Amino acid sequence: LTVVSTNFESKVLEFDARSGSSSPPRQMGWCGEDSVVLHWKNLGVLMVGPYGDWLRFPCGEDGNINGTSGEGSEAYLVPEIDSCRVLTSTSVEILQRVPPGTADLLRIGS
Repeated sequence: LTVVSTNFESKVLEFDARSGSSSPPRQMGWCGEDSVVLHWKNLGVLMVGPYGDWLRFPCGEDGNINGTSGEGSEAYLVPEIDSCRVLTSTSVEILQRVPPGTADLLRIGS
């Protein structure tokens, strides 16, 4: 995953997302202004932040993100202005990056 600036002159982020799968992601979309969400059928949903931080959300057989049974359920990404919806056969989840102001407020020692 390579994210470049709007004028295509500099790389903003380079992230190796191949470690868990040899196949390309089934779907990719923006999550707000600065996070990218990718979906693999057997691995689930991967959210990559602007500084290379990432979170993985496996999709269980029950269709829910973080499902308790095995992985492999089909999910669809719907990018929104400030978030990304993850639609499965049994649920709708919303992924959203924690705004910097909220992160600063809840940081240890704030």
